[in-house]
Amino acid sequence: MMISLALICLMDTLVVLGFWHYVPWGELAESASPHLLYGENLLGDFGKVWMSVVSAPAFIGAQNSTVNGLSQVCDGMTKVNMMPRFFSRKNRFGASAVAVLFVTISICLIAYFSGGSSDSISFLILVVTVLWLVSCIFADIDVLVLRRRFPKAPRAFKVPGGSVIPVIGIAGTVFMIVNISSDPAEAVAIWILAGVTFLVLGVYSFFWIKYKMRMPVFEPVPIPEVLAMENDLYYEIRHRRGIWR
Repeated sequence: MMISLALICLMDTLVVLGFWHYVPWGELAESASPHLLYGENLLGDFGKVWMSVVSAPAFIGAQNSTVNGLSQVCDGMTKVNMMPRFFSRKNRFGASAVAVLFVTISICLIAYFSGGSSDSISFLILVVTVLWLVSCIFADIDVLVLRRRFPKAPRAFKVPGGSVIPVIGIAGTVFMIVNISSDPAEAVAIWILAGVTFLVLGVYSFFWIKYKMRMPVFEPVPIPEVLAMENDLYYEIRHRRGIWR
């Protein structure tokens, strides 16, 4: 994963340098298809066609990764009883069919309600980005808390540098959220919609954990039970005993 992140960082750096040398920033900001503008400025009509060709499989790959990744998240949450059990239903190929359909239909609905407007789609993408960034902040806070409370607990990966990297991550993520849009009105609208979404999810999570999972909401789960969750028998036993339905 670290090698992949390093390669992605290198490729993105080269792309930014290319944009910087061949495309004026003003034209780039106003263009609905900046990658096509870059290709045209770099190689003329051939560059425009080439960017269109390579963008198609890149888009398809990104969509497949998004659908597959989110469906796996739904399937994993189902295992720990955080979502309804039907999300774990598989097809004959072993794929989480219900979760894949749910994610795909959700993406289609977002595209439909955006009315085909690139501005609306960009706005929704920024809202989802804020939600994702906040989840990253929670993950960094978890690392700090667990490092403080259970420094000797077994783990699959230990974040190097102590608390330095999580703190830097939180600061950088907050900076990105604050500067999510250059338009102050749009930024406020993004924060409000993201806040309302978190409020709804928070209320849902409270009642689901308390009455469906039958677990204390504001109490930490003991480390031995967390480790037990890595075994599939944990879920089977809880379902057999009627703890989870």
